[in-house]
Amino acid sequence: MTLHELFPTPVWHFPGDLADGAYDWALEIQKNTEGVRLSNLGGYQSKSTHDWTYMNYDQHIIKRLDSLPRFHISNWWVNINKKGHGNFPHTHPDSVLSGVWYITDNYGSIEFQHPLIHDRYGILNDMGEETCRRFNCTAGDILVFPSDVVHQVAPHTEDNLRISVSFNMVAPTPV
Repeated sequence: MTLHELFPTPVWHFPGDLADGAYDWALEIQKNTEGVRLSNLGGYQSKSTHDWTYMNYDQHIIKRLDSLPRFHISNWWVNINKKGHGNFPHTHPDSVLSGVWYITDNYGSIEFQHPLIHDRYGILNDMGEETCRRFNCTAGDILVFPSDVVHQVAPHTEDNLRISVSFNMVAPTPV
């Protein structure tokens, strides 16, 4: 017997250094922008925006993602979590790829569910396959993944802040 695994889910991990001033910039966003409750369990999440006026690091992120297929960032928001704060399982509709730029270490908190877990849990479990996968990212790293993959962020376990910028990407509009 030969086992063939079809259609793997790509996740791109771009290690890198944190841009100067990013930590203070994120705290300034929190100070000056009302937060919303979407998938977050406590913590601060800025409104999702298409406005690049306050995004001081868009070119930094875009340059880092240069090796990805042609997409453009459609919207972004800031996440700031204290101890005990996280995000419920969710996806990002109306986009193709989603990403997270880590301004602080994430302590392995982002977790992706196997896309076929709903229908194939028994098969996956019997085969010893992972049904979820966590990624440990450090300050400056960027993680990009298909927007339809269910993911969550475990409650923060540290006494310091966990800060990230999330964003969605879409295919460019044909000219």
